[in-house]
Amino acid sequence: MTRTITDPAAANRGSRRWLQVLVNCRPGLLGDAIAQRLSAPPSDIDWRSPLAADHYAEYRDQSFIDRLAGSQYFRAPSQTQLDLADFWPRFGPQWDGLAVTDKGQILLVEAKAHIAEMVTAPSQARGESAQQKIQESLRTVKNFVNSKSPADWSTSFYQYANRLAHLYWLRELNGHDAYLVNLFFVNDREMNGPQSVAEWQAAIQLQEVFLGVRQTSYALDPWVGAYVLDVFIDVQDIPVLYPPTI
Repeated sequence: MTRTITDPAAANRGSRRWLQVLVNCRPGLLGDAIAQRLSAPPSDIDWRSPLAADHYAEYRDQSFIDRLAGSQYFRAPSQTQLDLADFWPRFGPQWDGLAVTDKGQILLVEAKAHIAEMVTAPSQARGESAQQKIQESLRTVKNFVNSKSPADWSTSFYQYANRLAHLYWLRELNGHDAYLVNLFFVNDREMNGPQSVAEWQAAIQLQEVFLGVRQTSYALDPWVGAYVLDVFIDVQDIPVLYPPTI
């Protein structure tokens, strides 16, 4: 199983720390913030990672699907149209958080505490076959969201692009009711993070315009608008707790 163990030293700063705190100590606060963005708000969310009892492990590749499938709320698709291995090579996105709601909604969580986390490195895929598979999948998704941007999605903002690709794989190729939750923390002064939602939104809009999922300041692609959820939580509203030790 492809997983990354972050324990015994649970994160002590930044987005990883805040997500661990919320999932393990204040899941209601996080769940309420996410539910407000869903058209069919759930009454319960089964968090699959990062869990203290699982050493705060984070999952990628087939293991993230297996982890989600272990939830009591997971709903298997009637038919798998394309295996993940045929869509993306090994060492794909490592998810900050994973959850399934009581309505069967899959939540893929990416957390950010400062703007620099949005500017990620280009694809590091090795081998011509892996690079070709990534390029083909990114082109498919880029066309699907009607992006007219000349930008190469495997370079700047590559993390966001490959997360969109995996959301597409889950929803459009395998029939899952999946959502990408971009969780932005406000007022993380230790990380010199944004001190307002508006500050985050300006950076988000720049990313969207660069990739072409937002054609202007107003026209966000409908699919992205429906299934990519931007959630903002002020760290001042989170009790100063560290995740429980095992």
